[in-house]
Amino acid sequence: MGRIVASVASQFATDEQANAIETFFASCDKDISAVKRSVQQSVESVRANAKWLSACRASVAGWAAGSAAVTVPEAEPVRQKVTAAVVAWDPDAWRAEPKKMPKEVAEAYRTYSDDGALGKDAPALDTLEYIQGGPVAYSSDKPTVIVFWAKFAKGDYTTVVGVSEICDDFKEQAQFLGVSVDPNVDDAKSFLKKIGTAMPELDVKKLVVPYALAFDAGKAVKNAFMKACGLNSLGASATFIVDKKGKILWREQFGQGYAPKKGQLREQLRRHCGGEGLLSNGKKPVEEEDDEDLADGEMACDDYDSDLGF
Repeated sequence: MGRIVASVASQFATDEQANAIETFFASCDKDISAVKRSVQQSVESVRANAKWLSACRASVAGWAAGSAAVTVPEAEPVRQKVTAAVVAWDPDAWRAEPKKMPKEVAEAYRTYSDDGALGKDAPALDTLEYIQGGPVAYSSDKPTVIVFWAKFAKGDYTTVVGVSEICDDFKEQAQFLGVSVDPNVDDAKSFLKKIGTAMPELDVKKLVVPYALAFDAGKAVKNAFMKACGLNSLGASATFIVDKKGKILWREQFGQGYAPKKGQLREQLRRHCGGEGLLSNGKKPVEEEDDEDLADGEMACDDYDSDLGF
């Protein structure tokens, strides 16, 4: 049922539709605990799409009002490159503890201590096709942070930027890699043209990516991570920390409206590099499914994968 909700919601892009989803499930007389997480993520996704669409409409309206001649706008807007002031790098920046940690991570994005991915062997990366920097291989000297992204998943650009900010602090303590789940390599390469630009409609002041980027041909690496972690789907904003032994140390799902700065990724990496124990969110609460939930689950297509990370 959760996958069906995500699939249907991916077609919506207005606040009214997001409200309708919330109202429907809030008034439902059935037990929806099994799909609560998917519903919350889907509503956030719809609201992010609505915000992006509204910003685009405003831009087009302003352009039309100030244009004397009628022309056809380009599919991709021409963006101004943003030049930022050079800030001296602090080699001890990674040691800084967060000034403010969230009292509790949102349930829809919470990683529990008994998550099936933790402690598993991280899949090999040797099939990746690098489009920026690289290659990257697991190291016995430092952990590896892997973030999945896609050019088409514009709402997840905040995750790419958030991981970049962490990379700036941990450039000597860890290595970073972005893996594209775009349909083809040309789409992935076109993302490179966006680097250095401002995207205020996406809450991105400047798209910065200081780490290696690679295209996942045939989604081999993505599928391997799904299998190793026991996940039904995996897409943009899925992020992993792999330790020096090649084991998955941490997994965290970010998304539209939930950037890395709101999560625990940086603090977990800081603790690991500093030899401290990781934060724990406890074991996942047991959710009981009734017969109707099980029947709904059987209706879902087994090989369905939304690429949205739900």
